[in-house]
Amino acid sequence: MAFIDRLEMARQRKKMSQKELTEKAGIRQPSIPEWKKNGSVPHGDICAKLAAVLEVDLQWLITGENSSAIPVEDYQFFKAYQALKPIQKETVQMMVRGFTRNNDEDFLKTNSKSSS
Repeated sequence: MAFIDRLEMARQRKKMSQKELTEKAGIRQPSIPEWKKNGSVPHGDICAKLAAVLEVDLQWLITGENSSAIPVEDYQFFKAYQALKPIQKETVQMMVRGFTRNNDEDFLKTNSKSSS
């Protein structure tokens, strides 16, 4: 996937127009169509601004690979989790514990049957 494709995917995920993105990133509006036409990647400082506005990993935006150990979608989920109120975080934690406990129980059942 090319830089422009990742940029467009991240922009659409944020439900942002090209105009909104360029305004928030402080870059010229015709830049995005130019990058698409030329197949070029902008300078690092512009990529950094775009990544910040789109809340994506800079390395992913430029190269398609994450610098972090987690996928972009998981990172975005984590950022949303951080914004929750404490009571909401507790609810999410209880749900995750319930799912992982069920997975552990299923794993134990499956492995105990196969070892019998």
